Amino acid sequence: MGYRSTVIFGVKGDTNKDKLIQIIDEQYQERKTIFQTHKNGEYLIFKAHHLKWYDFYNDVVEINKFIEEASEKDDSGFMVCLGEDGNLHDEIGLWFDFVGFYSYLELH
Repeated sequence: MGYRSTVIFGVKGDTNKDKLIQIIDEQYQERKTIFQTHKNGEYLIFKAHHLKWYDFYNDVVEINKFIEEASEKDDSGFMVCLGEDGNLHDEIGLWFDFVGFYSYLELH
């Protein structure tokens, strides 16, 4: 139960990539089954579905803080989350350069 989200975040630069992997590995023992990884130019991007991405969870606090610092430093980090209700949240940096967001209605 609880509010679930699709979470996408990424960083560029070897130091940022190594640090982010370290943070994720410390928080998630099964990183490779939870997060899909992608490369886009200099960026290493992580994507996960159905996560509880609450601002008061230690793992979320640590990852959000790191991404925010990377974004503010030199635009080398981004994040965006899509809640199960279709609302975007936790938008950090220039995520729209890497992630498309489409909303539409469809008859079934």
